[in-house]
Amino acid sequence: MANNAKKDGKILGIVAKVMAMFELGEEGKVGAVYNRLVKNWERELTVHEHSKKSAQFSYESAMLKANDVLVEKTEAIDEIWNSITPDKASEVRNTAFEDFQSSFEARLDRALRAIDDATDSIEVIEAAHKASSEAADAQIDMIKARIAKAING
Repeated sequence: MANNAKKDGKILGIVAKVMAMFELGEEGKVGAVYNRLVKNWERELTVHEHSKKSAQFSYESAMLKANDVLVEKTEAIDEIWNSITPDKASEVRNTAFEDFQSSFEARLDRALRAIDDATDSIEVIEAAHKASSEAADAQIDMIKARIAKAING
């Protein structure tokens, strides 16, 4: 057909019209490549945006759990302090005070370490989320820039 479509190096009228209609000229071929690139990048952009939303949901869920743990650990401190009741106070007077103090301080130290661990956990979750969010934003911005360059030139 290529031989029939060309006569002396010129494209016959009907073939030229069909090529123009389907944008099969040099410009159309290049445009088709850019269109495919843009479609692929738009798909990739959608995936990254959905992933970012999913990561945000996971972050919020992890923070709720971590904050619940922190509240529990803080309440444990209150329980330790409130464990000295009048009955306990009279027991302490009747037994060795040093034993009570040692036990009380050990429980308090463990509870304070648990609060520190819970706080550290929250900081780790926040730092990881910030880093992944920044990376996702950079990726999204790069894809948007590619799309804009392909469309606007």
